[in-house]
Amino acid sequence: VIVQYVLKTLERDIEYLDESKVDRLRIYGLEVPVDTTVGEFKIKGLIDRIDSVRDGEIRVVDYKTGKVNKSDYDITDKNFKKIADDIFTEDKNDRPTIAFQFFIYDMLLRQNGHEANRQMKNSIYSTAAIFKDAPQTRNLNEGFYQEVYSQLEGLLSQMSDPQVNFRRTELQKSCSYCDFRNICGK
Repeated sequence: VIVQYVLKTLERDIEYLDESKVDRLRIYGLEVPVDTTVGEFKIKGLIDRIDSVRDGEIRVVDYKTGKVNKSDYDITDKNFKKIADDIFTEDKNDRPTIAFQFFIYDMLLRQNGHEANRQMKNSIYSTAAIFKDAPQTRNLNEGFYQEVYSQLEGLLSQMSDPQVNFRRTELQKSCSYCDFRNICGK
């Protein structure tokens, strides 16, 4: 089964090359550790793959075994504000988590100089869909990036403010995987 997934992934990479009208792909890194600081908080990530098919662009590739919603990658000038708001809305069940993950990766690359004035792209290789659909690749939406960054700074500032009281979530589902449930008492 794994061999079939690997072969299909390679086939999808070749399709991406054909679509991009190029004959090679440069892989800059696999399982790339990156980190940065936002305010008082250290943020780090491990990017599955960073590649490029041409000078002037860089693509973050994320492999997903779970469900991928269209809102996680289809970010446009018309919907970016709503998607950003959905990320930070309190007690929301279906957040666009992959969109936020790509934001984090893009931020980490920018703040570590990997972007180097290149067009940034994000791509999802979903094992659930790779046999029926080509992986989705989208350009980074600058409005989305700026909106999420602003809201993230606000949230982190609020979290570090001793005047703001801790509030428990109303979503019981969130508690099932929370590392702090014993401290919280929920």
